[in-house]
Amino acid sequence: RGWGWERVRGWGWERGREMSASLDDAEQSLIGCALLRADVLDVVEWAPADFFDPRLRLIATAMARLHAERRPLDPLVVSGEFPEHKHGEIIALLSECVSAMPTADNAEHYAAILRDAALKRALCDLGVNMRDDRSGAETLDATWAALSALVQRKEPAARSIGDVALAAIRRMGERVEERQNGAPNRALVPTGLRDVDSTLGGGLPVGVVTVEGGRPGTGKSSLARQVALNTARAGHGVHVFSLEDREDVYGDRLLADLADVDLAKLRTGVIDAADGSRVLSAGGLVQKFPWLIDDRAGLSSVQIAMAVRRHRRDLDTRLVVVDYVQLMREPQAGHRAIEQVGAALKGLVRLAREESVSVLLLSQLNRDSEREERRPQMRDLRESGELEQDARVILFTHHWRDKQGSRTGKTEIIVAKNTNGVGEVVVEVGWDGSRTRYSDLYAGAHPNAPGQP
Repeated sequence: RGWGWERVRGWGWERGREMSASLDDAEQSLIGCALLRADVLDVVEWAPADFFDPRLRLIATAMARLHAERRPLDPLVVSGEFPEHKHGEIIALLSECVSAMPTADNAEHYAAILRDAALKRALCDLGVNMRDDRSGAETLDATWAALSALVQRKEPAARSIGDVALAAIRRMGERVEERQNGAPNRALVPTGLRDVDSTLGGGLPVGVVTVEGGRPGTGKSSLARQVALNTARAGHGVHVFSLEDREDVYGDRLLADLADVDLAKLRTGVIDAADGSRVLSAGGLVQKFPWLIDDRAGLSSVQIAMAVRRHRRDLDTRLVVVDYVQLMREPQAGHRAIEQVGAALKGLVRLAREESVSVLLLSQLNRDSEREERRPQMRDLRESGELEQDARVILFTHHWRDKQGSRTGKTEIIVAKNTNGVGEVVVEVGWDGSRTRYSDLYAGAHPNAPGQP
């Protein structure tokens, strides 16, 4: 049936002699278990691609198809899936597999040996498949992408909904205990702005991506830095990727905020003794924060994920900030902006989920809200389709301006999307431009529709 049995000899079967006897035995034993008891294929985690012996890989593929069609598994039926002149050889090989297996009880053990060996081969292939025509950076990207694919290939086992409910109850109990003890909720990352946190149900959710959009000069980077500062102050790890501002610019703004010093004075050095003392004190405080900043330009989602994972354990990372998505570069995606943003977002969504971190992803907006003199909406996000679909929370920073373009003093943070709570909420906040920071104004949020002034 076109299985290509004759090509097996060209697949390097001779290399199999170099494999350990335990793998040879495990592959034959798993085939034997499936022949003794067909339900083995349903209850153990296995895949035909895990077999190293190309003959047994073809046999396993045929058995998987037969079992999916609910046809019997015995040497005669399985051999019928191969060319007629190979029936005798197949039946003899299958009979050998069965005769060596008195019971099918150890099928999962044999399958585990196959999975482990297959993973090791795949890792070895990463080195073999490196190409000289790629740069070092491209090779690194491709390698990490391949590693991510290996991780994704191992699908999590399905769980009983009862077990899921029990786990939810346990998490609720842990949160109640944390709240009673005054400990922060590890499922949330507070922004430090009372009204915003109240609207979000306590803060930015962990394990997902929050998109924060804003026009240039509306303080979106300042809000992200303020969330990072609040997180680091609580003793949780922060990893910032500043694709736009250099680390010295970022550091100046952070110190101005933390030391309560005018940013312009700090940059020009026109500060008095009191200001200087506060800056030194703030610098000493920052030294203790579990906070990393990476100001490399044009990073890809794979490079960001690699850096986060490298420092995850030592930093105990809870918050990852990327400023901003349109400056990311995805070598495996197309050249169109929407393809670049879509690939970047999908990579960061995967990072948030796999590493249980909150990803705060900044994004630029188009000029429509400015021209129409209204609050920004989700359709104003550049390349908005992917961002609007995949982000669990979407925030906007917005400053009202007069006819001359000057700020009126009214500043808002708009919760445009919130899958875990109330969306389309406008929170009025205070803004100190000289120190580039936000502050609370009122005791509660203001539920105005973002489309209305």
